[in-house]
Order: sequence, then structure tokens, then C-alpha cells
Amino acid sequence: MVQGKALELYAGEEESFVASRGWLRNFFGRHNITLRRRATVGQKIPETVIPKLMNYIIFVCSQILRNQYQLSHIGAMDETPIWFGMPADTTVDFVGQKSIPIRTTSHEKSHITVLSRC
Repeated sequence: MVQGKALELYAGEEESFVASRGWLRNFFGRHNITLRRRATVGQKIPETVIPKLMNYIIFVCSQILRNQYQLSHIGAMDETPIWFGMPADTTVDFVGQKSIPIRTTSHEKSHITVLSRC
């Protein structure tokens, strides 16, 4: 995006300006800018998830045994969410910043779910 904006700003002023990767690297160095990657997501797994998962597995196994379901009658299905607003993995900011907020479209929680069968 920085290279594209530079080409837009210099259009018509310098015919030989190409905004190469070398130019971008030097530009970042001159202005003390760096490319940052998202390191963590702000959510932690709740401590109750493991007991809930174990209880669910025990429940499913007990239902299979109690009702004598045949394995050929058991299928696996999965729901895959498709997010409308996925935050970018990278951003540009000045060197030395401890925490960089990444702008979003505020639709990162909006999604549709696609059902797939295994």
C-alpha cells in the first residue's frame, strides 16, 4: 500500500520513479518505520473448556453404548465460519512501539457458517 501511494503521489513528477522494494526499505529506514505482524489475539481460552469437552465426549460415548448405534450410522459434520471482516496480519508503524492496534472494519465477529460433512 505504501508503494502504491508513493506511485500515486509522484505520478508525472519523476518518470523513472518505480517505488521498488529497495526504495520501500530505504524509505522505512529514513523515517524510522517498520512492518509489524500481529502476534497475539486478545482472547484466552476459558479454563472451563477442557472439562466441558471431556463431559461432551463422555456423553456421546454413553449414548453410543446405550443405544447400540452402529459405527456405519454415525457421521461427522463440521461448521466452518467465514468471517466478513478479518483484521490484517500486518501494519506499518514507527519503530519502538510496544503495542500497535490494528484497525478493523468492526465486522470481525460477523460471519456465516458453512456446513460440511465428513
